[in-house]
Amino acid sequence: MERGALAAMGTRFEIIVAGEPDSHARASIEAALAEIEHCHKLWNPFSGDSMVARLHDPMREVVPIDGLTLELLSLCERLEQETDGAFSAMVGSVLASRDPRRDCLEGAVVSEGRSAYEIHDQPPCIRILHPGVRWDFGAIAKGFALDLAVEVLRESGVENAFLHGGSSSVTALGSPPGLTAWDVQLPHGEVVSLQDGQSLGISSDAGSYQGDHLIDPVGGEWLESRSMGCWVRGRSAAEVDAWATALLVSRLRSTTASIPGIEGQDWGFFEHPRSEKPDNDETAEVEVSSLGAESPRDCGFRKEI
Repeated sequence: MERGALAAMGTRFEIIVAGEPDSHARASIEAALAEIEHCHKLWNPFSGDSMVARLHDPMREVVPIDGLTLELLSLCERLEQETDGAFSAMVGSVLASRDPRRDCLEGAVVSEGRSAYEIHDQPPCIRILHPGVRWDFGAIAKGFALDLAVEVLRESGVENAFLHGGSSSVTALGSPPGLTAWDVQLPHGEVVSLQDGQSLGISSDAGSYQGDHLIDPVGGEWLESRSMGCWVRGRSAAEVDAWATALLVSRLRSTTASIPGIEGQDWGFFEHPRSEKPDNDETAEVEVSSLGAESPRDCGFRKEI
């Protein structure tokens, strides 16, 4: 096995490739990490050169966007509708209220749906209808980047791989040597198995920035019980990321979100085994428990952004 890692989106991405020649595995991992790095540069809320910064530029009413950002914004719009607003990418103004690194604007809005902007396909652009709208893709960008990275691995001929971003966004390709699935241990000890092409999203109300990160997009309120988590398994890492957040928000605000699948089989809630703040990023750490006897060899590279 070969392993490569990348620091991006405020966390650590890791890719493990099994069953490929060393040189092919290393080249494939680097190409997949490059795709994640590209996503980081596009949607980094703390960079003045990012697409997010352009969307927030008060001097721009019409903002040209790239194809990936168009795809991401369209997906966010659909998921906001499907989750009855429990997921939204337009929560940047609320996040800015507790994070001085973020841009904040007087009169910023939380989530106004299509009344705050218009998406145009030809040419790809966003028309800003409310100058106070502030996007943040933190609840979906890691999964979206993993979906793209998996496609890079598939196109390069890799058949077996395990990818994760900060332990809260996970996706699988093929299976580990001698096994039929990648087993992932959740923070409370439960094991979720991922078959070829499946992804796992984990959301927790125990965040790393001042102890909290979950927001109810409808009311713009912080949710701070710090004891519960949610996992969702599906075919798209981006979508399960968003749904994990939406289900947890719905649970904490005592409403119900309609998600396909069966509780306990395709999604579920869990209680944190301890109440203290985790040391890593958004969630308590998950573990891969099905690597078999062979331990992944580090490719010898680390990318830092």
